Amino acid sequence: MSKLEIDARTWAELNQLLDSALDRPAAERAEWIEMLAAPYEALKPRLRDLLSRTDPGGDGTFLGTLPKFEPDAKRLARIISP
Repeated sequence: MSKLEIDARTWAELNQLLDSALDRPAAERAEWIEMLAAPYEALKPRLRDLLSRTDPGGDGTFLGTLPKFEPDAKRLARIISP
């Protein structure tokens, strides 16, 4: 899925489901999605897609791949203390 085009109500439902899924261990998410009630059937593919874009291991290691921010102490001192 390349572009996510949904209305506000559907996004609110999807967002709530995504939050619930992310509260579960990664290993349990696929089974949890399959157990969702019938009214959420149409949201399952989008939910799977969004979850596939998160940390694959579910252990937070993807945070180590983010660029590091190293502030310049002298410049920061000038900004904080005029």
